[in-house]
Amino acid sequence: MPRRLMALALLVLAGCADDGEPLEEPRLPGRYSLINLRTLEPVLDPAGDPFAARRPDAVRCDNASTPPATGWELYEGADSFYVETWRCNYHAARGPLLLPLQPGDVGIIRLFHFQIDGAAGDTAHLGLAVGGAPVWEKTVTLGPAAFVTERWIVPQAWPAGTPVVLQVDNHGNNSYQFLEVGVIVE
Repeated sequence: MPRRLMALALLVLAGCADDGEPLEEPRLPGRYSLINLRTLEPVLDPAGDPFAARRPDAVRCDNASTPPATGWELYEGADSFYVETWRCNYHAARGPLLLPLQPGDVGIIRLFHFQIDGAAGDTAHLGLAVGGAPVWEKTVTLGPAAFVTERWIVPQAWPAGTPVVLQVDNHGNNSYQFLEVGVIVE
């Protein structure tokens, strides 16, 4: 029996306990997306933003040339989430957690940024929160374009559907492309 078919059969057989109650979702080892980048929605209300303390007094996120009028978008062909900070000085986007997380799971974030420009000492901040709790943050300083891959350890259990917030704030003319916001289950 092919491995995929066998794995599917095991999932079906493991679906219920003897008393008919569903078991906790089976977790097969692998690499999974935490959120669907296609369905992210902006967090407009600071009360729903775990990074609200970083929000500037005037959030500017406009782009008159591309509907909808925002400085962020999904790159359809690459399934990546893109924020242009020259159009958007602060952005937080929310989507539901796609699978349950357990303590010790390994989160992974992969992104690309173009050259970071600005005045000496300027920095950018990137963050990820699950269930209102920041789980990963990165400060980016001036420098050349780079691919960034970082891992973080899931600190507690969260069920599927828990809100996940991805956040970017920046000082100027820079761009960030999130390629993966995922988890490695071992």
